Amino acid sequence: MVKIQRDLGDNTSVVLEPNHSLSSEAQVFLLLGVFVPAALASVLFFALGAWLVIPFILLEMLILGGMLYLVRLRCASREELLITRHYVAVRKRLGSVSRFWSFDRSHLSLLLGRDETDTLHHVTLCGDGGLVEVGDFLSVEDLQLLLGQLNQQGLRVKAQIEWGYLSC
Repeated sequence: MVKIQRDLGDNTSVVLEPNHSLSSEAQVFLLLGVFVPAALASVLFFALGAWLVIPFILLEMLILGGMLYLVRLRCASREELLITRHYVAVRKRLGSVSRFWSFDRSHLSLLLGRDETDTLHHVTLCGDGGLVEVGDFLSVEDLQLLLGQLNQQGLRVKAQIEWGYLSC
């Protein structure tokens, strides 16, 4: 998912996030879908005199909810690009780990990573701050949107990449 925001100072912020197959709201519904039948079964067991089942079912639901939450936190991925007149800043976050790069805009070029079928796979920012791949989790349509936005901001694309020799 690509979100683009422009402010009045001619700065552009591009936020990249992977599409999730299950949103946090859907995870809550999934947990409720498991919890409600388990709670009904525990009430049935309680009515039959097996009241010790209730704490175990509650513990199971607590563990399931906690695991869904931890997986969501650990797998959270986000890339932010801040494009100004003089520099481009990139912040990548995966879980609790965050990294930051800054590039002088005059020395920055874009390298396009393509696979063997010539499909766009990711965009690499190449400049004085090093090499940074962005958008490797995006769909082809989202990558095209990102590339169009970067081209609109005046960032140039390196036309040819010779494997074995990489110069920016």
